[in-house]
Amino acid sequence: MDCFVASLLAMTGTVTSSEALMGFAALNPSYETAVDDAIDVRQVWRMTTTKLDLTGLKCPLPALKTRKALKALKPGDFLEVHCTDPLSVIDIPNLIRETGDKVEITESAQSRIVFLIEKANGLPAAAAGS
Repeated sequence: MDCFVASLLAMTGTVTSSEALMGFAALNPSYETAVDDAIDVRQVWRMTTTKLDLTGLKCPLPALKTRKALKALKPGDFLEVHCTDPLSVIDIPNLIRETGDKVEITESAQSRIVFLIEKANGLPAAAAGS
């Protein structure tokens, strides 16, 4: 059974789409891997992005509020932090190094600085290395 036949059987109502998919996956082990990969992609879409507007706050508040916001996130979630304090380009990356999280994007436009931080698995970098 190839993918076309499985799709055709499902569309005509001869079998359900999940039965067709299971039959095709049983005959084609590489397709089962592709199905597993697709499930992983769907899980990526469930991750959330929380926006944190810290414009106008001065050091050390942007780093402290970022740390507090990160504690509330689940691993894999993203935190988008908007700052205007020039010291945040030093403080927030240092915080991220301590927590073991990951800065995905740092953007600086005029007086606004934006960080996109991915929450790691919850182990600080020092604990993960030992």
